[in-house]
Parts: sequence; C-alpha cells; structure tokens
Amino acid sequence: MCSSTCATDLAARWQSLRDRLIDLGYPGVRKDPDPQGTVLEPPADGLLPRVGIWIMPDNQTTGILEDFLLSLVPPESRLYAHVRASIASIPEGQ
Repeated sequence: MCSSTCATDLAARWQSLRDRLIDLGYPGVRKDPDPQGTVLEPPADGLLPRVGIWIMPDNQTTGILEDFLLSLVPPESRLYAHVRASIASIPEGQ
C-alpha cells in the first residue's frame, strides 16, 4: 500500500489512495487531490459508498497534524514557544 514516506508526503499519500480507489472501481479519480477536499460518487452499477477524502494536515501541504496545529498559532504569540516545546516532547512513534 503506502510506504513510510506517505506519512508526510502529500503526493505519495494521494497516489496511494488514488490507486486503491481506481482498483475498487471509482470513476474519474483526479490526478491531484482537490484543495477543498475530494468527494467521489460511486459507480452507478455497484455497491460502493460515496467517499470523501481530506489528507492531513490541511489537504494541501506536506506534513503531519502537529505542523498544521503549529501553523494556527502566530509566531509572535506568547504561546508559540510552548506549542513548539509541546510538539517536540511527543515521543517518536506515538
């Protein structure tokens, strides 16, 4: 399915999802994710569900959820250093 690179690489994550969706029979899967989120209608002749896809952290950039959360705090905020320290203290693999 998806290698460890997919954890932070938006293009690799999308390609992995796209390949699987095409294999399942979803028509018209875009080459790139829609920045606003991707919604796929199932083929009319099957039993597949409607699918919505949003790739973290913000469906447009490479990174992890922690990167997205950090982007929500202005660097000039007194909380910025605390947020960075909190993120840095998360154990690897958790």
